[in-house]
Amino acid sequence: MVRRPVRCWSRQAVFSVFLGCLMAVAAAARADTADATDNAGRSGSSPSGGEAGAGEAGSGAQEGQSGEGQARPGQGSGGKGGNAAAPNASGKAAAGKGKTGANKGKAGGAKGKAGADNNKNGSAQGTTGSAASRPVAGKTQMRQGGAGAHGPRQGRQGARPRSTRSVRKTGVKSRAHPGTRADGPGELEAFEAGEVVVTGTRTERRVKDVPVKTEVVPQKRIEAKGAVNLAQALKGEVGIKVDNQCSLCNTTSVRLSGMPGRYTLLLIDGIPMFSSLGTTYGFVFMDAADVKRLEIVKGAASVLYGTDAMGGVINVITQEPSRRGKAELRVEGGMYGYYNLAGRTSIRRGRIGLSLVASHTGEDKIDADGDGISEFAAYTRTAAAMSARYKFPCGAKLMFRLAGLQEQRQGGGLGGFLSVLDDWKPHAVPLVQSGSRALSESILTRRVESALRFRIKLPHHMWSESAASLVYHLQDSDYEGTVYRGTQYMGYVSEVVGWKAHRTYDLLGGVSYRVESLDENVAVGEYVYHMPGVFVQGDWKFAKWGEFVHGLRYDWHNKFGNVFTPKATFKFVPHRIVTIRTGVGTGFRAPTTFFEYEHGVRPQGYHILMDADKAETAVNANLSVTASWKRWIKATVEQSFTQVRNPISVAITDNGDMQVYNVQDPLYVWATELQLRSHPWRYLDLDVGYGFYHYEDKGGAMVSAPPVHQFTWTFTFDYRPSGTKAVVTGEVYSPMELRKVYGFGYAAKPGTRGTEYLDSANADTTHPMPERSPWWGMVNVRIEQAVFKHLVLYLGVDNLLDYKQVDHQSPLFYPAAGPGAAPGPLNVVYIWGPLRGRFIYGGLKVKL
Repeated sequence: MVRRPVRCWSRQAVFSVFLGCLMAVAAAARADTADATDNAGRSGSSPSGGEAGAGEAGSGAQEGQSGEGQARPGQGSGGKGGNAAAPNASGKAAAGKGKTGANKGKAGGAKGKAGADNNKNGSAQGTTGSAASRPVAGKTQMRQGGAGAHGPRQGRQGARPRSTRSVRKTGVKSRAHPGTRADGPGELEAFEAGEVVVTGTRTERRVKDVPVKTEVVPQKRIEAKGAVNLAQALKGEVGIKVDNQCSLCNTTSVRLSGMPGRYTLLLIDGIPMFSSLGTTYGFVFMDAADVKRLEIVKGAASVLYGTDAMGGVINVITQEPSRRGKAELRVEGGMYGYYNLAGRTSIRRGRIGLSLVASHTGEDKIDADGDGISEFAAYTRTAAAMSARYKFPCGAKLMFRLAGLQEQRQGGGLGGFLSVLDDWKPHAVPLVQSGSRALSESILTRRVESALRFRIKLPHHMWSESAASLVYHLQDSDYEGTVYRGTQYMGYVSEVVGWKAHRTYDLLGGVSYRVESLDENVAVGEYVYHMPGVFVQGDWKFAKWGEFVHGLRYDWHNKFGNVFTPKATFKFVPHRIVTIRTGVGTGFRAPTTFFEYEHGVRPQGYHILMDADKAETAVNANLSVTASWKRWIKATVEQSFTQVRNPISVAITDNGDMQVYNVQDPLYVWATELQLRSHPWRYLDLDVGYGFYHYEDKGGAMVSAPPVHQFTWTFTFDYRPSGTKAVVTGEVYSPMELRKVYGFGYAAKPGTRGTEYLDSANADTTHPMPERSPWWGMVNVRIEQAVFKHLVLYLGVDNLLDYKQVDHQSPLFYPAAGPGAAPGPLNVVYIWGPLRGRFIYGGLKVKL
């Protein structure tokens, strides 16, 4: 007798109560429906969408697998009117070029000939799976024909048998194409063939089939780049730009399809962890070794995730513990005093899995022009993350994650951290004697993240996921002599329930509550917001060639009031090699008061006035067309348009306060992106991208100067027989309109050094700051070699052409009211290019 999931669910109800879940409704279900478990009505499905015949008979996850099973009359017909197995007869499905193949949805009796009379094996290989199924009378429309039951239409299947699928190796080598190998070039093709993503619809869907366009950066691609943190893992991807917002503190933000970085929502395992302060200083700390893959959804996505998802969502899927146990150690060093020591270990024993990731990284200040003021900030960063997972006998899963960061960062005046802070004479006359602290920023960051997630399958084709998180972020900073101290707390709980209401319709609903506080010593008062929300989403698969996803979300904000965010998405497959996705979505953002751009340029001090009375809202429309032909080419063209209403910006008042307010004029962003991927040869992967962006920002809400054109490429050569891998990445950006950010200003006189920048007499009024940046680009090269089975050595060069912004524009300038006007207070230029020149590094990885 099959164990009834409802029993295990009731035993684990304490977890649902703790997370505020709403599972009491499912508890009232009749016990006699428990035999029709979450798998009732489902057949073993193949990757390409074909449905298998008898229960799980002959279902395969990807090319290179075959299935074996037994079928009985009344159990189900083959997909697309195929032949099912004869009574008590064993049928085999072969991959590769056999009569049946899992790679084309031919599992069991699907579109193939199986049974005692037609038992044919192709030259298939890999693994075989066996299963026995129970007939369920009255659930299938059938008619007898030949040696087996022939069904003109696929019927609903019986319950999953008690025995699980067994796996055994065969002695036949795989004939799968090299492009489908998940451990080398072509890993993206293999990923799309069998793995699942969750961000676009909050349900498990294959990336190829998901109706909401989802881009994936798999682990192998992140490793190939040599990324050691999350920011580096995102560089070089089409439509993604990692901005450096400050030459003195090197804070980062991530643009998606041209939208400002503050409109990007960052999730870790589907749970929001970052807000204004945390995004500015805590974004880079996550070690790349802890990332299994990145899922990226561009466009407004607030219907599922709430605030901040106006430009898109980046979901970091963390690594799961390995059954065999794994350990990895990375030791890396390079120019400018750079070092990185990182390790990861994981193990799974029975139902419990544990993993631990820790890293320690540092780098010195860089003063490329020798003026005594650094362009690249020094930092020392220590981070660690621990996760524990438990799988209950009924299949329910519990995950707990705890992570921490401590970082010390300083840019500006040369010297040690404390020596720069001690060089301070605020009452000196003239101002040039105030010391190097007046041109420096010193930042201390402490951050702790905790998250809990519980997922369970319920009767009646339902499932539930409960989540909770709590984040603490402390920022203790010194901005040019002004002390800023901010403490941010962010709490989040959610309950999501999914229901397969019909074989063609899935329903998803949930509630969430987010609370956030930011206590700043320079603000007028403490800022706290509460935001409960509720959403519902329907997914209608009305045909094999079409799907319609629609949803609505309602949030209430204690300051901005009611916010509604609907969304609708269509997916069409007019041909097997072409997929079209289009939709309209909305998003919103309820910001706190931290704005890095203004915090770092007010050396005379400031107070923050929160005068914005409306939440930022966005309407986004997008269209994408993807065409792929085997391994030779995969091309994607995406067009999007976004209107941001009531955008929030900052301004400095006459008395020196920082005013946060709503801009009256909307912000418009048009984006066109093209991506080409090819695997023309067994050892070569090619990836080329282009983005075109147009902006209309009459109110000045952007506070940035984005490029209009962006080119990216990644070429990977992986010769596995010798263990050699070479990767070449690059990016090219068009000129940016700098004066839209800082207005008119003057360069400094030649020979100006250190605190002399503070004297307006050193401004060169004959040389205004450039109106536009030049075209610029970067090329990065990385080569690695496997020496032994568990040892890999590598060498890399970032910014091979040694391109630096300081070679074209001074890092500091003196703004003025207009051409010919007297220089005003000191300011910092907009960062449009690299601050660090050619960077050579090397290291080793030990994997056990």
